[in-house]
Amino acid sequence: FGINQGFGGVTTLSLAVDNSGSIAVGAHATASGDESAQADAYASGVHQAVNGTLSNAVTFANSGSLNVNAAALATAAAGTATATAIGYDVAGTAAAATVTAVNSGTIAASATAVAPDIAVAHAIGMNADLAAGTVSISNAGSITAVASASAGGKSAASATGINVELGAGTATVTNSGSIAVDAITATGDVTGFPSATGIRVMTTGAAGLTPTVVNNSGAIIARESIDGGATWRRGMAIDAVPSTTPTVINLLGGGDI
Repeated sequence: FGINQGFGGVTTLSLAVDNSGSIAVGAHATASGDESAQADAYASGVHQAVNGTLSNAVTFANSGSLNVNAAALATAAAGTATATAIGYDVAGTAAAATVTAVNSGTIAASATAVAPDIAVAHAIGMNADLAAGTVSISNAGSITAVASASAGGKSAASATGINVELGAGTATVTNSGSIAVDAITATGDVTGFPSATGIRVMTTGAAGLTPTVVNNSGAIIARESIDGGATWRRGMAIDAVPSTTPTVINLLGGGDI
C-alpha cells in the first residue's frame, strides 16, 4: 500500500486523503522451481477501509499522480501467477458510509502475470466495494488501467477504469476526463479471457427505486486483445451490471466512447 487508512467499531470517524504530489507503488513477485512455482503480487496506491456500525465520511482527492504496478512471474514446469493493481480502493462493511472520491490528476494501474499454466491479472483505476452507503466518484483527469496475462494453459486479464459494487444505498459516477483500459492475453494461450471495462456499476442489496447514475461527457476507450496486443477488439465502455436498483446512464455530449 502507498497509503492505508481504516476505521471500525461504534465511533463516528472520518477518513481523508488529499494527494497533490506523486505516489508510486510497486509489488513484484518472482517464483521459480524445477517442478512447480506460484507467484502472487498485490499493489494498492490508496486504500481506505470502512467498517463499523455508524455512519462515517470518507474523502479522497487526487490532483497529482498515482502510479501502481503489480507483476508476478512463475517459472517452472508447472505453476500459476496472479497480479492485482488498484489505484484507489475503498471497501468495507460499514452500516452506512458517505464516500466522495475525486480525481483531477493522473491515476495509472498496471498488472502483469506470466506463468506456465495459469496467469491472472487485474487492474482497476478507482474501486469502491461497500456494504452500504452513498458513493460519489468523479474523474476530470486521466485514468488508465492495463492488465496483461500470459500462460501456456489458461490466462485471464481484467482491466477496469472505475468499478462500483454497492450492497445498499446510492451511487453516482461522473466522467468528464479520460478513461483508457486495456486487457491483454498472449498469443499461444490455450484459453485467453481478456475483459476491459471503462465504468462498471452494480448494486446487490434490497430492491429499490433509487437509481445508480452514470454521467459521461469525457472519453472512454476500452480494448481487448487475445494476441499480445497485436490486434484489438472492443471492450465495454459502460457496464450496468444487472442489479437490484435501476441504472441511469447520461451521455452529456462532448465525449467520446
